[in-house]
Amino acid sequence: MLFRPIRNRKLDNWHLKTSTSRKYLGSIDVGDLIPIIKVQLKIKGDIAIRSGSDSLEESKLVTELFNTENNAYEITVEGNDDGSSSSKVKEIELEKESNIEVKRIENAFHVNYQGSALDTFYERLILFHDEWRNRETPYAPYLTIIQSSGSGKTRLVGELRTKGVFVLYICKRQQNSSGYPILTPYAQQIFEKIRDNKFVVLLSEAIKLIKNNNWNEGEFWELQVKAEYENTRTQFWKRVLESVESLSQHNNLLSNKDFVKDLFDKDSPISVVCCIDEAHELLERTSITNDETYFVRWRRQIRNIMWHGFFNVLLSTNGKVGNFLPPEIKDTHSARMHEYFLFPAYLDVHTIDVLARIAPPGKSYDPQRALYLGIPLWGSLAQTGVDITNVLHLASQKIRNFNKKQEKDHLANLACMSCSFALQVCPRIAEVEMLIASHMATAIGVSDNRTDLLCTYPSDPILASGALKDLIIEVGLEDCLDTLLEQFSRGVVEAGERGELVSRILFLEAYVRIMKINQLPPVTYLEKVPLSLFLKALCKGIDEKIDDLLVKMHINEAEIGFNHWTSLLASNKQYVKEGGQKYLSENLIQEAYHRHTAFKMPLGFPVIDYVIPFKYSTNKYGIISIQNKNAKKTKYQDGDVPVLVHPRSAFDNNNFKGVILGIYIDTGTSNQSIEIKEVDSKELRGKTPVTNRAIYIENI
Repeated sequence: MLFRPIRNRKLDNWHLKTSTSRKYLGSIDVGDLIPIIKVQLKIKGDIAIRSGSDSLEESKLVTELFNTENNAYEITVEGNDDGSSSSKVKEIELEKESNIEVKRIENAFHVNYQGSALDTFYERLILFHDEWRNRETPYAPYLTIIQSSGSGKTRLVGELRTKGVFVLYICKRQQNSSGYPILTPYAQQIFEKIRDNKFVVLLSEAIKLIKNNNWNEGEFWELQVKAEYENTRTQFWKRVLESVESLSQHNNLLSNKDFVKDLFDKDSPISVVCCIDEAHELLERTSITNDETYFVRWRRQIRNIMWHGFFNVLLSTNGKVGNFLPPEIKDTHSARMHEYFLFPAYLDVHTIDVLARIAPPGKSYDPQRALYLGIPLWGSLAQTGVDITNVLHLASQKIRNFNKKQEKDHLANLACMSCSFALQVCPRIAEVEMLIASHMATAIGVSDNRTDLLCTYPSDPILASGALKDLIIEVGLEDCLDTLLEQFSRGVVEAGERGELVSRILFLEAYVRIMKINQLPPVTYLEKVPLSLFLKALCKGIDEKIDDLLVKMHINEAEIGFNHWTSLLASNKQYVKEGGQKYLSENLIQEAYHRHTAFKMPLGFPVIDYVIPFKYSTNKYGIISIQNKNAKKTKYQDGDVPVLVHPRSAFDNNNFKGVILGIYIDTGTSNQSIEIKEVDSKELRGKTPVTNRAIYIENI
């Protein structure tokens, strides 16, 4: 076993190695190991053994710890034995860097809930409950919500209280985790009841205690999650556990279908939901000598629950929790003999953009509005007084899973690049699950056999700003590109768009270079820059021609800016069946400008590959329409320019009145040139010919 202490200069190069027998180690846990380490190192202060950003629970057996020298567990030392306070001060500063104070996060958690996600989820919950009650073919009475951190999973379930549902909340979060809500009192003892096949008894005793205390749905939820009620919830779970222990045998409530209905509103479809947060902890083995997990025993017990008006919900960032039946392609004959089906994993948690309305016409760009876009976590923090700098820092930490920037973390780099450059990650690889679980990716689809998980990074300017900061400043674009090459070779990133990806990187990097020049530190990557400076950074050596071009097009005072690419998907199913494409609209261009993003058009979209919005007067918006080619020999013709800048090429009608500047880029040719192309359209009866303008870039 190997440990690496941190935050104490006296111990920087010390490692503890042990050859203690396996038999002896099997009898001690982390709590037993801590005093041994303190004695060996003569440490007077408190210590904690950490894995990443979380401390290990003291009840965890030592034999369950597996690590290497490159990924060692860390020993955090609170206070030096020489009395020096410098290490403690440094530790406090590091804690402030990685965590926003708990009280503010709690306040953010309780801002007014907005959006329609609750109604959709409640309808789905009732549907699943009714299917289970009718005993058709569902396997067990629960559904799993799988989604990334900060997406609102817990808040969504908590809002069931407004639907007349008591939520019995069990959180198995690590003791020193910065997440919210915090660890449920006696969480380990609750899990031990699962191990001992007493979980249903525990549920029945908890439900009876809720009724005996005459709490309403809102009161019961608040006492489980608010810091001010810590003593109340501790006493609640203490009494529940004592009641379970006092029963000499299982009560007879298991088969009583009306147990819940007799206690609560008989007319309510669902009266009680048991929610286990951080449910991936159920995947741990029940003991070192038993391969059976808490999860297996938990599902086996809840299958016997017949109560009407009761259901279970698991919350996790880990897709494995949804795989409670083996997929047919991986299992043998037994997987095809049963008639059961599993309730599908629930992904529709996101209340993306619910805290911000669509930007009205003529409104000036406001970087602060970005806080209320994307996941609701950012806006909730802003409403409680957290400034944008701290929110951006939190975003940059979360997308990297709080890993140290100096360490080469390929998965964290992949997450940042996926968020910034709209990478397509193959759904059949383990990286997808890790991106969702630890790096803020959004799960958007699961295959029927639960072997494929599709993820993406929706347009989120705050998260994108944190990702871009890591890519450019902290890690360096060169290291990230090395990671990208490796991911291409392993098939993690879809290889079909390599040439297009080069262009997306070049355009975004041009914006970054201008930001470094124009914005005073700290750089947020949320500001707009003059269109002329952006084009000059992209097309070096033709500054005067760029100025002349913009004057001719009357956009010489235009502003542009984006910190991420957003994939425009053909989301209307009927439209896709008819062979249609998802076109842009003028309102979408306006909103994209104000949410600081640019568009990657759908695969196979005719003529145009990318669109970057800009604003050139009080209430007028234009676009840069980009066609990307990756052939070794150019196919450019002057006739391409009128098509490239024609409104019908990007919009579903010809009503777009804004300015369109075309860019035709050949990334695969050996020649290097940048030219301004001005091509007159054909003269048609009753219409005056217009001059179409584009920039032709060859091998930038």
